[in-house]
Parts: sequence; structure tokens; C-alpha cells
Amino acid sequence: MRTITPQGLFTFIPFYYKFRIGATLAFIVVIIGIGVPMWWRTTTVYRVNLPSTEILSLSETPIKTAVQVAIYTQDTSRGQLLIAELQSAFSDNEIWSVEFKQLSPTPKTQEAHTPAALEKLLLENHVQSIGPDAK
Repeated sequence: MRTITPQGLFTFIPFYYKFRIGATLAFIVVIIGIGVPMWWRTTTVYRVNLPSTEILSLSETPIKTAVQVAIYTQDTSRGQLLIAELQSAFSDNEIWSVEFKQLSPTPKTQEAHTPAALEKLLLENHVQSIGPDAK
């Protein structure tokens, strides 16, 4: 039986084991030298500077929402009274800018027997629109 001394250890390691150790060390160097910096760079979150003064000034700017409300009653005097009461209720509102419009009764609306049928007729005759051009 042969004894192996530390100086002669590498003499008994087969030739291909030396390449295996070298390949392992090269792999570790590549992972640490290239892989970790690439991972760090590709996973870093890009932070944009926010315009904080503009954002803070938004809270000082009042927001007023314009709404158009159509009122329908079969008695026009009742509709005018309702619109006057609603206009006085919303006149000094800081959030809502409400415009009331009275829809006049027609022979077809007089014949409607259910609220759903009346609503359908009114929506067909008075098309709703969304946006700044809404009239």
C-alpha cells in the first residue's frame, strides 16, 4: 500500500480532474464577475424624480365637476318649481356645477304607462352625450 504525502497529492489526481477543477473555478469567476453585476443591473428599479411642487399644488386647485341634469314632469309648472329649488340648493356648491334642463312632455310620453317605457322614450328623444361638447 502506498502512502500519499501532501506534496504528491496532485501527482495522483488524474489529468481530467485538473480540468474539472479549473472549469469549476472559471464558472464561479464568470458567475461572480459577470452574472451578479448583470443581475444587479437588470433588476434595479428605475426611479424617476417626481415633480413634487406640481403635485402639491394640485391640492390647492379647486376641482369643479360640470353636470347636466334633465328634469321631466308631466306638469311643466311643477318641473319649473323643482328646477328652481334644485338650482338654489346647488348655487353655492364648490364641487358641482349643475345645469338643469326641463324636458317638455310630448304625446308619446303621455301614453307611457311604466317608468321604464317613459325612460326609454325620453332617452330616444334626448340623446345623452359625454365630454366637453355635451349639450
